[in-house]
Amino acid sequence: MFNIDLYLKRIKLAGILTPTIENLERLHLAHLINVPYENFDILSGIPFNLDESSLFQKIVLNHRGGYCYELNILFAKLLSELGFQANLLSASIIGEDGASGPEFDHPIILVTLHKRFLADVGNAKWFHLPICLDDLDYQVQGNNTYRIENKDDVFTLLQRNANGFDMPQYEFSLKPRMGMEFSEICQFKWTSSESKFTKDYICSRLISPQTRVMLNSKKIITVENGQRREQILNDTKHFSILLSHYFGKEYIDLLKN
Repeated sequence: MFNIDLYLKRIKLAGILTPTIENLERLHLAHLINVPYENFDILSGIPFNLDESSLFQKIVLNHRGGYCYELNILFAKLLSELGFQANLLSASIIGEDGASGPEFDHPIILVTLHKRFLADVGNAKWFHLPICLDDLDYQVQGNNTYRIENKDDVFTLLQRNANGFDMPQYEFSLKPRMGMEFSEICQFKWTSSESKFTKDYICSRLISPQTRVMLNSKKIITVENGQRREQILNDTKHFSILLSHYFGKEYIDLLKN
């Protein structure tokens, strides 16, 4: 069922994309711009499915987005089909209190070319281009600055905040993982009343390398050229208008259901 041409059409790319860093960057950016991070199936009570064929149907054929597990598992499949050496990894998200989350908290992708690169199209706030794991210096992407720290083969992604501090985002090892290994924690996040994904709509999309929009039923946040703007929504109609504008009319039907 997997069709490279249809997938590339979904993210508005075409042609032969050989395994190069330039093409990896094109694919990564195009995916973040054209495939939103969203949790509509979770709030609709639809059972989760991490099978690649089901993910292809949802994201490519049905023109939907998804949340981290869905997006990165399918993107890793696309990279592999294009000839990239791509492996899923397990990351533990680090909270503001410095505590690390559990294993399989977040899926990421290791892409090995002439150097090793971290890819992540299943995120609502981090880098829009792959991060080089073999470069421990600061890596600047627009108004955001990142750094990789490696201690005893445990890697940490850090992002510099507005006050100039390098804040840890998530940590991971380079042990390859299979999509099915994320099923147990995915089930919890998909169904538990303790999960943030079951409480409200979460929609995020990169509009351009400089602009990201994040929307829920209560507010819209726009980050453009490093400037953050937040607007409280008046009612569900206001939410529906913004949802249609930034994420597509197909989401209005999902909202009704």
